[in-house]
Amino acid sequence: MTGKIGCYAEGREGQWEAFCLNFDLATQGASLEDARRDLETAIRMYLDYVNDLPADEQAPFLRRRAPASHWLEYILISLCGFARSRSKRRAESWAASGAHAAA
Repeated sequence: MTGKIGCYAEGREGQWEAFCLNFDLATQGASLEDARRDLETAIRMYLDYVNDLPADEQAPFLRRRAPASHWLEYILISLCGFARSRSKRRAESWAASGAHAAA
């Protein structure tokens, strides 16, 4: 399989959940790193299982998707991250131009 796999995690100290949108998989962990590592393992195991199936039985497993609510949350998280990084770049650009003007 080639291409990107959409994943995200949410939680707080001591309780994290990680989601794979492409295959409707989820894991939990005490830390972000635990949840992420467990999700990566779950994805590998899932793909190994699917790969061992006869070719004509693989398609439904490769088209399995998470519910729309998880996709919406993923999109919102992505947009918020994009907005924050863009705002940070503007602030850094403003600070740099302000520093030159003051010099």
